Amino acid sequence: MRILWFSHRDIKYPSSGGAEKTIYEVGRRLVLKGNEMKWFSVAADSLPVAETISGIDIVRLPSNILAHVYAPIILRKEKYDVVVDDMAHAVPWGSENFSHSKGTVFFRHLHRRSLKGQVSMPKAFLLSGIEALYPFLYRRWPFVTESESSIQDLENLGIEKRRIAKIYPGLGENDFLTFDKTETPSLVYFGGMRDYKRPWEPLYVLKELINAYQDIHLFMVGSGLSLQNVKEICQNTGLSRYVTFTGRLSDEELKQLVGRSWVNIHSSVTEGFGLSIVEASALGTPTVAYDVPGVNETVEDGKNGALVEEGNRKMMAESIMRIIGQYSDWWVKSSIDAARKYSWEKTARAWDKHLQTIV
Repeated sequence: MRILWFSHRDIKYPSSGGAEKTIYEVGRRLVLKGNEMKWFSVAADSLPVAETISGIDIVRLPSNILAHVYAPIILRKEKYDVVVDDMAHAVPWGSENFSHSKGTVFFRHLHRRSLKGQVSMPKAFLLSGIEALYPFLYRRWPFVTESESSIQDLENLGIEKRRIAKIYPGLGENDFLTFDKTETPSLVYFGGMRDYKRPWEPLYVLKELINAYQDIHLFMVGSGLSLQNVKEICQNTGLSRYVTFTGRLSDEELKQLVGRSWVNIHSSVTEGFGLSIVEASALGTPTVAYDVPGVNETVEDGKNGALVEEGNRKMMAESIMRIIGQYSDWWVKSSIDAARKYSWEKTARAWDKHLQTIV
């Protein structure tokens, strides 16, 4: 197959995350199976206009706006066997209306739940309205999503269930590693520094834990628009000596830090799928998370962590204390066992099968 994949970010984009990792891991395996793949994304920093990574031809368009202007031209200029419109961002590509090729839509989650704090209120209203148009922009193409909650989101928008396939993201064998835990209790947050991820929540939870564990430490990983605000909250709440801000880490550094931590904290408003949670599980680290869409399918309560009532910091702190109080190799082994069901090989095979049925 000749595959064209539209996405606003690619694997080298400065703020790339789980969405882009999924495209990359699936794409490189599709290429290894003899397919061709061209990945159109948006330019950033000093990244080249075009490059090939793991057999995937990446072309970066000048800006988010121009990417949508060029997309119809690209679709008419060259014939592809199948087109994938990636909806990791709210604004749709609408390729079904411009392309003679067949295609599919990769839907992650309903953005209207995550827009607060990221964009202005008028823009949030506009983007929420655009999401409501998905059934009209895509009348025939099937959808792929990663969780039951996202399937429900699509059905609520008016997409028939028969047009929706669920394909989980995965893990590679190199993601399954074990490290010695820190001598004293340590927590890690690596869920992203954007408002809908609520990266300040771990700080307030930490404040609840200090009386019980004077030697506890929290590692905050990543960079982004919310980072400065989180640092100010840390300073204002007197938590500076209990917290380390690491910035962005290499994959190897991140794995070691997460693997050595006792508990991963996840505080997002919503997710298409909690990939960072299963990544932590593969490293033997349980997660305590708010019970929100997408996340509640990746945390198996009592096996690789705990789910707590949405926004209940006290309950989150109590769950962390219970895990720390009973910590043993059992949590490490149980978390790894929970992650074993996820495999990039299985994910890529499912995508290959899905695309073949379209072609």
